[in-house]
Amino acid sequence: LCDIVTGHQNAASILDKMEKTNLFLISLDDQHIWFRYHHLFSEMLQTQINSENSLKVHQKAAKWFESQNLFEDAIHHYLLGSETENAVRLISKIAIDLFKQGELKTLLNHLNSLPDEYVNSDQELIIYKSLCLVLAGKSSEAKTFISQSFSPSSSILQTNPNGRLLSLQAWFGMMNGDPETEKLAEQALNRLDDEDLFFRAITLISLGTSQVWNGKISNSNQSFREANKLGKQIAHPFIALGALANLAFNLWELGEMREAKAVCQKALDEYVDHRGKPLPILAIIYAPLSSLYYESGEFEKAGYYAQMGINIYKRLFSNVMMGGDNEIVLARLAFLKGDIESALLQLSEMEAKARQEGHPMVVYKMLVAKA
Repeated sequence: LCDIVTGHQNAASILDKMEKTNLFLISLDDQHIWFRYHHLFSEMLQTQINSENSLKVHQKAAKWFESQNLFEDAIHHYLLGSETENAVRLISKIAIDLFKQGELKTLLNHLNSLPDEYVNSDQELIIYKSLCLVLAGKSSEAKTFISQSFSPSSSILQTNPNGRLLSLQAWFGMMNGDPETEKLAEQALNRLDDEDLFFRAITLISLGTSQVWNGKISNSNQSFREANKLGKQIAHPFIALGALANLAFNLWELGEMREAKAVCQKALDEYVDHRGKPLPILAIIYAPLSSLYYESGEFEKAGYYAQMGINIYKRLFSNVMMGGDNEIVLARLAFLKGDIESALLQLSEMEAKARQEGHPMVVYKMLVAKA
């Protein structure tokens, strides 16, 4: 990287010499491959480079990072190098993977780093930003962005003008407890192309949730199973696991504890990395799993999965967005131990956060649990 940026071929020997003589250089790994300067020395050096050379340095660095598949760093340097088109190209390239992995905050930060005109003229980026805002719990911001992006002049309306808009409206309605959600979701499914699998999948989750509200649990189970199938078909674990989590809660409501646990366990076995370690996206399934373990009296496991879920939610997206079920389990466990103050505090904090982020359904759940 140093050779590419400087145009020389002796960076390795210079770095070695600087490290041995302790010249403001700090090693970042055991292999002594990555280094950084002391931050004050770095700032001083950056004041000595003019804007034209600075752009060239960032552009060279960006191309090198991209060649090494270090896309996050490449995006950062493309933006600093005033090569926004290349940043957009890379964000578009990695957006699907970030979304699948539940890295919504990372993706949203990338999208927010772009000038508005670049996002608003790109159909896929509009979709991703809409979904990230909704899923990250930024309800008012999401509502404003969606209404602006889906105006009649928007490019996204050139394909399936009504289906995708209705799909997002149904998802938003699901979050807000809108009684019209089931109707919106059914209209969206009727207007979406059969090949528009991603939007069909999220619409089915909205439909399944609204069917539960209306007492149609068997219909809801069917919607969630179909959404899970589509999520797997498009290799989208966020969607597949979201549908499974809802299905598990439905089975729990029906008293089908064994099947509900089996659904969760199958997901735990399936969504692991090459070393067999659970993928962070599994946090979605920890909510029903912790509730199921609590119900069966396995309190240690219930607390473990509830806390794990909360920790991962906070890192990846909004824990409010995930419904507050983990917080309810932790509150119940505290209540069982006689720590009523901690139990009510857990619920009150989630209630306050849900009010702040505009999630009335989560507020309602916290009030029920407190009562």
